[in-house]
Amino acid sequence: MKTLVIAEHDNASLKAATLNAIAAAGALGGDGWLDSDGWSSAHDPCGGSEPWYGITCETNASSSNTTHVVGITLESNQLDGTLPASLANLPRLRTLDLESNLVAGTTPEAICALRELEILDVRFN
Repeated sequence: MKTLVIAEHDNASLKAATLNAIAAAGALGGDGWLDSDGWSSAHDPCGGSEPWYGITCETNASSSNTTHVVGITLESNQLDGTLPASLANLPRLRTLDLESNLVAGTTPEAICALRELEILDVRFN
C-alpha cells in the first residue's frame, strides 16, 4: 500500500497542516496504478528531484515564494476507491481530473466547496 502526502509548503519545509491531504493513495488502489512515479517517495511533490506523476504545482512569488499544489491529473490510471475529503486541504487546487478510473461514491462536499476549483472531472467512473 502506498501512502501519498501532498502538502502546501514553502521552500523550507512541508507544512504539517496539510501533510495528509491525499493520504488515501492506498485507498485509491495505489499499488495498482498504471503510473505512480514519485508517489512512493517521501520527498517534496512540488520540488523534489523525482517528479510526482499527475501533480502540478505553482509558486507564488508575491507570497514569499509559497508553492501550492494546483492540479491533480490522474485520468485512466486505475484509481480504485472513494475520494478522500482531505483533498479539500489543498485550497489552491484548480484541477482535479480523475476521469476514467474506478472511483466510487459521491464527491465530498468539502472538495466541491474549494474556491479555486475550476475543473472537477470524475466522468466514466
